[in-house]
Amino acid sequence: MFDLWNVIPSGILSILYIVGGIVGVVYLLAPLAVYATFKFHVPTDVLILEPKEMQLPKEVRGFMMEQFDQLASVGFRPAGCFALPKLVANVKSINVLMVNEREGDSAMINVLWADSALQEVKLQYVEFVRRFARGGCLQTSNSSRISAFKSPADDQTFQFWDVKDASKLYGLHCKIAQSLNSGPGVISLLRDFQGDVEAFIQKKVVEEPALYQEKVGLFKKVQGGFGLTLRGAYFFSWCELFPFNQLKRWRIRQNSKRWL
Repeated sequence: MFDLWNVIPSGILSILYIVGGIVGVVYLLAPLAVYATFKFHVPTDVLILEPKEMQLPKEVRGFMMEQFDQLASVGFRPAGCFALPKLVANVKSINVLMVNEREGDSAMINVLWADSALQEVKLQYVEFVRRFARGGCLQTSNSSRISAFKSPADDQTFQFWDVKDASKLYGLHCKIAQSLNSGPGVISLLRDFQGDVEAFIQKKVVEEPALYQEKVGLFKKVQGGFGLTLRGAYFFSWCELFPFNQLKRWRIRQNSKRWL
């Protein structure tokens, strides 16, 4: 019987053992650390901000002003500015919420940057949401980050991370909405929360997504919010790793590029 291990040089075998050990730690043990430390705060801190009074990094302010002007040109008006300080450790964020009452769409300008002397921008993108009167919603963004959160079956999500122009991105959003025969959307911020940005964020951005993750078995209730189930820890961790992240990114690109 042919013994492969006797043919492989001992030096290569040692390397294989080391690589196998590293893979084992990353794929099998690292999720356990995530399981032990992860917490999703519900309710969370929502800080209502006034951008003009904030000392923002030059790159952050420039991006926000550019996106604001582009969104205003396609019918959006500002509804509020806020931050979620507990969203990511050692990261600052600012989010501008805007609404288009004619089409029934909401938009969010999102910027995250490092809480350090360099103030390096980590992520900046725009997202649009159209909530349907019949239930469900259409979400369109140019975020380059692939979310591990699961969405309800009647929600549809598209990502165009190569489309940097917010007005062009909105054109794609409207094109997809038209194909769904959705009609004008329902702006939950105005209809259900009478313009109360803090209450809207707590319910629609924080609480409802967390409750859905619990429903599908990824979250569990803990004091002060939610933690991960063991299944959720492995799912969230592996979504960030090769090849799972690359496969999901490929599926998203294939789903989105037919609209370009």
